Amino acid sequence: MIVSSRNPFSIMQVNQAWIEMWGIEAHEAIGSSLAILQGGSKQVIDTMEDIISQLSTNRLQTITLEMIGYTKTGVAIHNRWYVYPANAQCIEGSFYLIVVTMEQIQNQEDRLNPLIPCYR
Repeated sequence: MIVSSRNPFSIMQVNQAWIEMWGIEAHEAIGSSLAILQGGSKQVIDTMEDIISQLSTNRLQTITLEMIGYTKTGVAIHNRWYVYPANAQCIEGSFYLIVVTMEQIQNQEDRLNPLIPCYR
């Protein structure tokens, strides 16, 4: 998933694996806020604000966090996000995009604390 680095962190691109995980078609996701993954909750927006601050202030390359998201049908998915900046000059001006790689976590022993970023 590629997300704008500005609030409301609009989704700019998704791939087929993302569509299959969340059950949300690309045309539904693109242009929508990340809040679409939490039923409209502002919590993911607040978390992304913190991530953007950490990426820019500390010049971090990657931030890993876990969150509980909800599919289009309301099924909860515990998943891990790897968030890193990508220069997007060629796409739109000179701002940065955030690239998010996700993986679904199915085993309890593989889980960290949800919504607690791990800065690297």
